[in-house]
Amino acid sequence: MFADPALWWCCLRNEERAALTLLLPFAADDGIGIAGAAFTVILTTSGIPAGSVYDVFFRDDYQFLFVPIEIDGVSVDWVFFNTVFWLILQIFAGTSEFSCPMKIRPCNFSSIY
Repeated sequence: MFADPALWWCCLRNEERAALTLLLPFAADDGIGIAGAAFTVILTTSGIPAGSVYDVFFRDDYQFLFVPIEIDGVSVDWVFFNTVFWLILQIFAGTSEFSCPMKIRPCNFSSIY
C-alpha cells in the first residue's frame, strides 16, 4: 500500500474495499476498537463470508488483534486495529483517489509488490 496507495486501493476486490471502508471509522476512534460480533457483521455484509478462507486472510492481512474483554461480567471478543496501517488509510481516505476515479483493470498483487 505504501508505494502507491491508489493503485493498491483501486485493485482490491470490491468486498475487501467495502469492509475496509466500513471499518475505518472504528479504527479512527483512538484505538477503541470494535466488538467482534459487529466486526463479523461488517465483513459479512461486505461480502466476506464468516469463517471462509477469505475471512481468515482478511483478518490476518490487516493484522487485527482479537482480545476477549469483560464487559459487565460477560466475556466479549473485541477487535483492535493495527494503528500504522489504519492511520495511513485514514489519511488516504481524505484524498480524491479514495473513490477510484480512474477505471483500473483487475490487478495481480504480485505486480504491485
